[in-house]
Amino acid sequence: MSAHELLLRVDGMTCASCSAAVERALRTQSTVVEASVNLLDGTARVVVEAADQESMPTDSVIGAVVSAGYPAIALDVDTPDIPTDDGGEIRAVRLRAVVALVLTTPWIIAMAAMPFGLMLAPPVWVQAIVAGAILIGAGRPFFANALRAARHGRTHMDTLVSLGAGVSYGYSLLAWSGVLGAGQPVFFESAAFLIAFITLGKWLEGAARGRAKSALIGLLQLVPDRARLIEGGVEREIPASELAAGQRVVVLPSERIPADGVVRRGESSVDESMLTGESMPVPKGRWADVFGGTVNATGRIEVEITRSGHATVVAGIVRRVREAQSRTAPIQRVADRLSAHFVFAVIVISVGTFATWWWLDAPLAIRLSRACAVIVIACPCALGLATPTAILVGSALGLSHGILIKNGAALEQLAGVRTVFFDKTGTITEGEFAVDMVSPEPGVDDAELLQVAASLETHSRHPLASAVVDAARDRGLDLLNVDAVHEEGGLGVAGQIDGQPVRVGRLSFVVDSADRPANPSSGRSVDASTVDASTVYVSRGGGLLGSIALSDQVRPEAKRVIDRLRGLGLTPVLLTGDQSAVAERVAKAVGIDEVRAEVLPGEKHEVIKRARAQGELVAMVGDGINDGPALAEADVGIALGTGTDVAKETGDIVLMRGSLDDVVGSIRLSRATLRRVKLNLGWAFIYNVLGIPIAAGVFASSGIVLRPEFAGLAMALSSVSVVTSSLLLRWRSERLFR
Repeated sequence: MSAHELLLRVDGMTCASCSAAVERALRTQSTVVEASVNLLDGTARVVVEAADQESMPTDSVIGAVVSAGYPAIALDVDTPDIPTDDGGEIRAVRLRAVVALVLTTPWIIAMAAMPFGLMLAPPVWVQAIVAGAILIGAGRPFFANALRAARHGRTHMDTLVSLGAGVSYGYSLLAWSGVLGAGQPVFFESAAFLIAFITLGKWLEGAARGRAKSALIGLLQLVPDRARLIEGGVEREIPASELAAGQRVVVLPSERIPADGVVRRGESSVDESMLTGESMPVPKGRWADVFGGTVNATGRIEVEITRSGHATVVAGIVRRVREAQSRTAPIQRVADRLSAHFVFAVIVISVGTFATWWWLDAPLAIRLSRACAVIVIACPCALGLATPTAILVGSALGLSHGILIKNGAALEQLAGVRTVFFDKTGTITEGEFAVDMVSPEPGVDDAELLQVAASLETHSRHPLASAVVDAARDRGLDLLNVDAVHEEGGLGVAGQIDGQPVRVGRLSFVVDSADRPANPSSGRSVDASTVDASTVYVSRGGGLLGSIALSDQVRPEAKRVIDRLRGLGLTPVLLTGDQSAVAERVAKAVGIDEVRAEVLPGEKHEVIKRARAQGELVAMVGDGINDGPALAEADVGIALGTGTDVAKETGDIVLMRGSLDDVVGSIRLSRATLRRVKLNLGWAFIYNVLGIPIAAGVFASSGIVLRPEFAGLAMALSSVSVVTSSLLLRWRSERLFR
């Protein structure tokens, strides 16, 4: 059995109670390992156990959601498309809101005339018809959703709206008919305004959600629909969706590249700002990688397609961001647990309000008005929107600055990180080594030493290995055949040449301690402020042949980033498999005080695990294959976009530009997002804590009362304010990334 992912489109969710109900229904399935629901775009991401893709329990998982009262269908997990029904849905909600507001015009005119002593209220029969039309038209979705939930024994926001509007209208009909006695007041306008205001709030909320998703939608729209295919020297236009790996396309200046590929002919500069946030065009020559949606700035190029459609980098980014938005952040789980029981509690409070005012001998109209106001004002919409909207805006904002956040929980956790571990080679340093000096032992010449080393290193993927091989080839040296090759992770490579054992790597690996020279050669000294010097040793037949010194430039931004992290209250730690002396020099050059050196690749994650066991949140920044386990073990793994695929797949956050400055930017963004989440949740809780007593009439003796229609307006505005608050993350966002 293995884990497989399902993506469901779930209809009918209106609040946090709904999303919590769907998650509970999914988790009742024995095959479901993980389930997270995205209220914003109406999707559920489910991880199930199955032998293979064909045997996934899709039908039973969908059945569980349907049984909970929410229609659901399976979507393609790999599709980068963002649900686009919102446009039509928002237009429909807007139409209902506008019609409802227009129909409330008679009451609006009457209320406007009252201060002038004019009584222009429409006849009661007109009020009954108009209010009924609003309930049947604009209010139909609320009643339908509430009825569907009731059939499944559930309640949610629409239950409260329907109860409030239904009771207001029903009471008014009874009062108008005289059943409740002569002269009883009616408040048809409460039911009408309630539905109108909440529908207006739904429209504004939907429009704000659409703006929050605009970054992802815009990213997808940048990929062109058409491509200029070249076959047999003949060019023809085809839909970009039909491109396949191996085909060639022509891209002219100012055109967007239709899919991922490599340049096979021509030279140009490509604007990759849509992916990296970096405005400077990147030079591209033969065999350079290019990505779908980026702009060919200058020259005509021919591109051989390597990935198209759902496999492109852009599609992958959108999938990752959507996954981040759909995964429930830890802080949101508190709100979800509360909202799951909130609706029932509100109904109990409403009944208690009615009973209290009945005991106080208040008129029936007042009892019903205040009971309805409690029901309406307590709708938990704001609670459900508080976290996902902030996570959505935060992840989209990061994406626009070249920071791909793959996990919403990571965005929250990063705000609490106190220790940041950095890999050395390729992270703190450039990772592009060059041979600095060849130091053979007496009786061995430079060429022989370099030839033996390169012959072994050609079988290794370590950055030092490729530098040694390049140096040998630059000198025109032929590589020797090596037998019985094996690589010891973090130590070196061993094998046999002409029957003699040969080794290259650490001194402790290449020769026994009894045979080590007292002062092994290590090449010339280097300036620790600008380079990282490493040394590999070479032996043959157990005897040392010599050493090769290599240098690697420290990233120019590294010291600045370390200083800024300290300014944010974080502790940077250098974690590397390199020699202690080398690690200490690099750490000193960039200002890192704590160093963990000579740590084997398999031990890096143990270091992270021990750090986490001390109770602090830990981040790991890396770029290599050997960083994968440590990135996965850390609370937040941050991978450089210029690193290996293993690192980028394992990391929770990918820095697309490959710049360490974005480590600081991602931490600032996470803290700003978490502050916004807390502000949203605080507002939602305070709103309910204050709103319910006011609606119940606790302060009526002071003249502070709240009619049901204004409770509905306040509830709608609370949801809109939460979404708007999240959108405010975009204001002055540049200060987060400077």
